[in-house]
Amino acid sequence: MRRRSGMAAVQRRLKTALRVFRLGFVLPGFVVALAAMGCAPQGSTGSGDSGGSASTGPTTPVPAQTSEPSGGTGSAVPPAGRAVIVNGVIERGVEPGCFILTPDRGGPVYLVLGVRGLPVGVPVTVRGTISSVLSYCQQGIPLQASSVQQR
Repeated sequence: MRRRSGMAAVQRRLKTALRVFRLGFVLPGFVVALAAMGCAPQGSTGSGDSGGSASTGPTTPVPAQTSEPSGGTGSAVPPAGRAVIVNGVIERGVEPGCFILTPDRGGPVYLVLGVRGLPVGVPVTVRGTISSVLSYCQQGIPLQASSVQQR
């Protein structure tokens, strides 16, 4: 009889160990699944759709942005080394010490470099050269300013 009670104790321990083992695998998997669901884009249905619209009619592809012929007023990005004159307003960037120039007539924004004491929030004319430097500012096309004048 003793042998059976010893066997029952072993079985109980085995069942407890199996529960702990399952919990050790299931719980982390559940946490990972919840985290992955939190990373899904807003409005995602998870049904495998590519996110397109429900219409089945023909679609027209959007053309890639191209530079305009010289003399255009579009938002083409000038090449590095090119001298530019930009009228706009300087604002503080998202990173400390970064100043962004937003042109009056639209187009790309510029990261103003090389000038201290920039006037913020007022109309200015900035003369300078497009630079190819890398910046931590995360905004704008680097513009090495040679002069900044309030208008």
